[in-house]
Amino acid sequence: MRFFLLMGTLIFISCRPVTELKKDLTTERRLPLPTKGPASTLPSCANFCREHATDLFSNRDGYSYLAFPNFGYRGIGRCRGHALVTQKFSLMGNFRAGETCDLSTSQCLNEIKNKISDVLNFKVRSFTNFKNLYELSSHPELKTYLHTIIKRISHKYPATASPVEDDSYATRELDVFYELKRRVELGQLPYVGVFGKLTGSHALLIYDTGFANKRDVLCVRDPNIVLGRSENCDDYVYVEDNKVYYQRHDRDADYMSFFQLTSDEDKRVVRYQASLKEYCLASAATQGLCQ
Repeated sequence: MRFFLLMGTLIFISCRPVTELKKDLTTERRLPLPTKGPASTLPSCANFCREHATDLFSNRDGYSYLAFPNFGYRGIGRCRGHALVTQKFSLMGNFRAGETCDLSTSQCLNEIKNKISDVLNFKVRSFTNFKNLYELSSHPELKTYLHTIIKRISHKYPATASPVEDDSYATRELDVFYELKRRVELGQLPYVGVFGKLTGSHALLIYDTGFANKRDVLCVRDPNIVLGRSENCDDYVYVEDNKVYYQRHDRDADYMSFFQLTSDEDKRVVRYQASLKEYCLASAATQGLCQ
């Protein structure tokens, strides 16, 4: 078995801010939601939530990203903090229509800030004032609040290489590529550390699988990029000649000489799974989806 652990501290510091917004629109992408049925045909909630815990949210519209790009703070890019805030909201934030509070009042904004804090502490919370994360993080005061939170997230952290299900590929980078594919197909939003000549030391989120230029690809959510429209696998990573490349929509492909899943991601996954299962068990039955 060819598997090894890399001990040490990973540091992501060269995340260059990007401020240009894309204005063109594409068709929104939505995940299919489970359908209701007669009580006699409904699965048990335990079985239902084992399979559909992440399908109950209505925010899967391609705007599950922050409305502002990665930024520098004291000379250091904050791509890790930016990516982790995005990851937590994409998995724990439920954006849906409902009763709203008055955004012009401090009471309303404080309520939303408290929900933001809960999401960042792995608690599922619903937001009814906004359609998605992009809209929420566009609000001036909430944007400032999220900036402050991101600044507090350390860009230095101890970690080891994460185990992968299949380590039989030619390189560790290929092992990770196919492990990311497996995880995203399970409904996860994996965080991966990368390095390339054009990209620098950086952090990316993998949110979907796709097909581009006759290749299977992994769709990327990049802290340096704000599309300003629904994501449609505009940026992605792919394999060529047993090497992993990152293709940003606005630059040449970049060979990833470092492409790593780490143990801190595994710890987050455990907490996400527990929180989503708890939320599902509490809400799926009231929606008539299980019994």
